[in-house]
Amino acid sequence: MTDEEMIVLSIPKEWEDTYIKLLTVISQSGEAILNDCSYGCKGDGSIMFNCWNIFQAACAAHALGNTKRANLYIDYVNKQIANKFGEVTFKTKEDGE
Repeated sequence: MTDEEMIVLSIPKEWEDTYIKLLTVISQSGEAILNDCSYGCKGDGSIMFNCWNIFQAACAAHALGNTKRANLYIDYVNKQIANKFGEVTFKTKEDGE
């Protein structure tokens, strides 16, 4: 696939850890999502997808130069991850995974 065939979500480098934590939580929830069609509508699933959507809103606000709104959103996502999912353990490609 060439660059002309893709639109890429621009994520600020300082938000990389948040992005990887969200990817980790979502990927670890895959089986629960498949086994329960209402997973995204309640409990952990609802919070997870809400965080994903607000993270994308933060990226959009950042891209449009609305730093105050972007920071509000990313702070909310980080607090939700910490409060609901605790310490998310993830490995990057550099870690050998």
